[in-house]
Amino acid sequence: MKLKGLQAKTREWIHRYGYAEIMGIVGAYVGYFLALFFLADLPLLLAYVSSVFESLGYYSTILIRELSKSKKQHSTLKTLFHLLTEFGPSEFLDTLILRPLAIDFSVAYFGVYFGVFMGKILGDVAFYIPVILSYELRQHFYRKKETQQKET
Repeated sequence: MKLKGLQAKTREWIHRYGYAEIMGIVGAYVGYFLALFFLADLPLLLAYVSSVFESLGYYSTILIRELSKSKKQHSTLKTLFHLLTEFGPSEFLDTLILRPLAIDFSVAYFGVYFGVFMGKILGDVAFYIPVILSYELRQHFYRKKETQQKET
């Protein structure tokens, strides 16, 4: 992939995932401090609650945006299927295993304020590799299908 192509793709990914990431960061901190206040000071439990709240912030943003677009393009069911294929496999491993461990480790190493953020970033690295591959494959097949329809 050429540099200009990579820059364009990076901008596309930031546009697609950036705002949801901001909401995910907010969710991660809200979840961590709510769990600290209402539950107990058990690091792994705090990390799991933080991870779940991060997912709530992230996916509520993605869902709202995609469902509002789906009314113009295709059915809600098709949109949900696309999101499930894009995020499903990666999200399962991310929320249940990788992100809580990354947050727990990072909080222990960096402290609460910077650790939650660093744990989220570490989790994102593992999360986005399969997500972006899935998104790009879907886009490739969608463009290929559009080209075939135009040719016929």
